[in-house]
Amino acid sequence: MNMIWINGVLCDDYLSEDDKHIITQFARCGCTQACSCVIQAGDNTTVTGNGGANSPYVISSSGGAVSICAEPNGVENVPNNGSDPACPAGGLLVKPSSTAGNVLTFGADNRLYVPTPAAGAAAPERQTFSHAGTPTAGPSGPWYPEGSGTGLFVRASLGTAGSTSTVVTIYRNGVSIGSVTLVAGDLTEVATFAMAIVGNTTIITVGAPTVGTGASDLVVQTRVVT
Repeated sequence: MNMIWINGVLCDDYLSEDDKHIITQFARCGCTQACSCVIQAGDNTTVTGNGGANSPYVISSSGGAVSICAEPNGVENVPNNGSDPACPAGGLLVKPSSTAGNVLTFGADNRLYVPTPAAGAAAPERQTFSHAGTPTAGPSGPWYPEGSGTGLFVRASLGTAGSTSTVVTIYRNGVSIGSVTLVAGDLTEVATFAMAIVGNTTIITVGAPTVGTGASDLVVQTRVVT
């Protein structure tokens, strides 16, 4: 086989005239005669062809092109200028928002997740007893608190204050545990009674054994104290 040089590249005389015409040294290769530069495929790439006109080198990504969806997508293309300490060398970055209240974070496996919110305290049980017009002395209908507690907070209020005192009595299982008195001209009074409340067992009722002159629209709000 006869070997020939074409533009400093060692070739054989079986190359076509077109191939011989276009074969050149690689740019900035530094070769003087024979060029030993080699095109080699890196990670996720392939190289085909021999560099000739009929078979040029083709460098392809074996993994396919990376496609990024339109905003909003949570992905940033961070430049390689150290502008973001989370990705100083630049590249694609998924970074949780800094907006207040965001709970998105990275798990132990470095993947995104949202932690399960900590269980908050249950809202205290409440019950409102009301009587439009002139209150009656007899006890109200019963309330059975579902949860247990150590006391009962009571707020008694009138839509129209009386010219004499109105007394509101609180009953547990039919027995008085105390009263809230709204004196003449008074619209609201509060009190807290220490008492054992057993969930789904204790019965709470209220009544107004003394109704002030002209008093009307009684509302009694109760809340279990835990």
